[in-house]
Amino acid sequence: MTAAAAGFSMPPEWSPQEAVWLSWPVEDPRHWGGGKRDVMWATFAEIAAAISRHEPVRINAPGSDHGAIAAGLCSLLVFLKLGWTSAFALFLTYFFMSIMFPTIFSLGIYGLGARAKKASSFIVMAIMGGAIMPKLMGHIADKDGMSAGFIVPLVCFIWVVGYSLLWSKLSGSEGVVGVDTTKGH
Repeated sequence: MTAAAAGFSMPPEWSPQEAVWLSWPVEDPRHWGGGKRDVMWATFAEIAAAISRHEPVRINAPGSDHGAIAAGLCSLLVFLKLGWTSAFALFLTYFFMSIMFPTIFSLGIYGLGARAKKASSFIVMAIMGGAIMPKLMGHIADKDGMSAGFIVPLVCFIWVVGYSLLWSKLSGSEGVVGVDTTKGH
């Protein structure tokens, strides 16, 4: 079956559209070379700002709330005791958790200037996942079963999603377009 037969078409570029979608560039030295990240981000922000003067821009950023949503859904699948699906979801949870902390850390110190070092130390010290949450999860698991214990990470992932969705309001930024990447934190 062709795309046209499935009802898809390639509209002309002057057709009305809801928004322009841009994907945030990956931070990979193989693509941009050493020391060029800030230039790349500033250029990307300028492009998004120029387009946004004429029509809405949506930016697909890696990490952000997607990892937390996916990890939360995986925790829910484990909680629901779905056999091998739950076992597979358990392993996927670890993958999605691995992409969350760098995003949380970056958003947490954004715009703090000289206070970024102190704030980053508080963020690192405040990681409760390795100290308190496993004990709470274990307590629930001992009482109601191992899969019931996964309600704890599910609640934590909901918290992370809430933070990522409220980040622009909490930080006072209007998103990536308002970020000046040439001045650091």
